[in-house]
Amino acid sequence: MVSVKILSQYQEGFTPEKLEGRSRKISKGPLYCLTKVSKLLSKNAENAINLATKSSRRDTASLSWDKSDVAQHLKQAIKKPGNYLGSEWAKLSEKACAACDVYRLTTLKCEYYFKFAIHKNGSLVLVISCHLSR
Repeated sequence: MVSVKILSQYQEGFTPEKLEGRSRKISKGPLYCLTKVSKLLSKNAENAINLATKSSRRDTASLSWDKSDVAQHLKQAIKKPGNYLGSEWAKLSEKACAACDVYRLTTLKCEYYFKFAIHKNGSLVLVISCHLSR
């Protein structure tokens, strides 16, 4: 069995089965202090954000967003507590996962969804997904 590294600050209660189906949900949440997330996002986005999955890189490219755009929109999403949708475990690769918070940002044009975590070193926001309503 391949061991899975947890790359997020939140690590409580993880087992490999948590990456499947309904067991991905984390009942405790939000997991991350929004003040800390906002401070990280206010730094140079190139250094503060990691598009941590292929899908996050593909989705941001389809939106024609760079990391600064992701930071700006994610900061808007976390401003309102009502935008928090839940927390869950997310697979980053075959060997890595993260405990994530999920937020929605509704604008006049559309809804955006963000799944993110703070890296275990505390200096980076891992963006797992960033996409329009599906």
